[in-house]
Amino acid sequence: MATATAIPDPRLIDAAGLENMRQVLAAEGYHVIGPAVQDGAIMLKELSPAAELPFGVRPCDLRAIAIRDRVLAQPGSRYAARRARLFVVAVNCTEPGETCFCASMGTGPGAEGGIYDLALTELVGELGHRFLVEVGSPGGADLLRQVPSEPAGDATVQRAPELKIPALPRR
Repeated sequence: MATATAIPDPRLIDAAGLENMRQVLAAEGYHVIGPAVQDGAIMLKELSPAAELPFGVRPCDLRAIAIRDRVLAQPGSRYAARRARLFVVAVNCTEPGETCFCASMGTGPGAEGGIYDLALTELVGELGHRFLVEVGSPGGADLLRQVPSEPAGDATVQRAPELKIPALPRR
């Protein structure tokens, strides 16, 4: 994916936008792998279509990736080369479970830091099933430009605390 320099403000996509994102990533040569329900359990597998998803990488998983990066991403390492080709779509937890690590380990429920390319927050309400998309990298901005979306607007971004996640910063 070509990279641009500007990181746009948060945007909104509809549920069909997830499939658009998957198609763009597949067209760029990515193997789109994510959590999917199989035999009553959530397993990681290649996704087609995006409707298979209980979608994305959670904030606690992002923390684990950051720790692994500090340990393994030495310049010139195989890990660093593979990690540089990874595109991460994070999903903010809107209803963390009682046994989650969010509070005790400071790992969420909202995605933080520069580990993800795109972070999604599920919104269900009067406007239907939509996703607030925060861009975390130039590659994420490039992908989002290829997916039908609309500006989120301040009112939607301000709604983030109601969903038990930190408010997304305006850029």
